[in-house]
Amino acid sequence: VEEYEAIAGREEDHFFDIKSKAIDGRGIQKIVVAFGTADGGEFIIGVKDRKEAPTASARWDGFTDIEAMNSSLQAVFDVKPNPNARYEFLTCDPHAGYLLRISVEKASEVLSTSDNRVIQRHGAQSISVKTPDSTSPSPIFTEIKPN
Repeated sequence: VEEYEAIAGREEDHFFDIKSKAIDGRGIQKIVVAFGTADGGEFIIGVKDRKEAPTASARWDGFTDIEAMNSSLQAVFDVKPNPNARYEFLTCDPHAGYLLRISVEKASEVLSTSDNRVIQRHGAQSISVKTPDSTSPSPIFTEIKPN
C-alpha cells in the first residue's frame, strides 16, 4: 500500500509519468519515444489523473488481468528502433487488478513512433519535434560546428 501511495502521490516530471489504463497505443509510444530520446524515465499505466480522482486509493485503475496489458506492451515494442525498455506488473492489496510499470533507458539513437513521429521529453510533457530531414533545426538535431 505504501509503495502504491508513493507512486500515486509522485509528481510527474522529466523522468516520470502516470497514465490511466485508457491510454491508447499511440499515447504509449509517445511516452516511450520521449523518454528514450531524452534521458530515460519510467511511467505507470493504470493510475487515474489527480483531476479525475483526488485520493490515491480512488486513483487506482488496474487492469483486470495480465493479458489485458498485451496491447500496451505491443505498443512499447513497436517503437523504432526497439527501445531498451523493461516492464513489471504491480499489485496492491486491497486494490483489484494490475498496474503496468515501464522503464525506458536513454537510447543511443533517435527513436520514433510507428507513424514516424519523434518526441522529446521536456519537464513533465512530451513534445513532438521536427524530423531530421526538416529544414528547421530542432533541439535534438543541432549541428555542432568547429571553431
